[in-house]
Amino acid sequence: MSEIRLTGQLICQDDSEIVWEVSEHFRDAEPFALHQERVRTSEWGRRTSEIKRSYAVTGLQPP
Repeated sequence: MSEIRLTGQLICQDDSEIVWEVSEHFRDAEPFALHQERVRTSEWGRRTSEIKRSYAVTGLQPP
């Protein structure tokens, strides 16, 4: 089991110039995958789908 880390930014590309710093830690690949699915299907995921994401994910092994 390897801890998964996602770090990076959500970058609004409009006049607001808002940047959110993101740092998330997961016990292993299963909770990471569940979180990704929850975000994808959530209102947050839908409303922020056009915001640029610049992330690095470490600790995730290829399937």
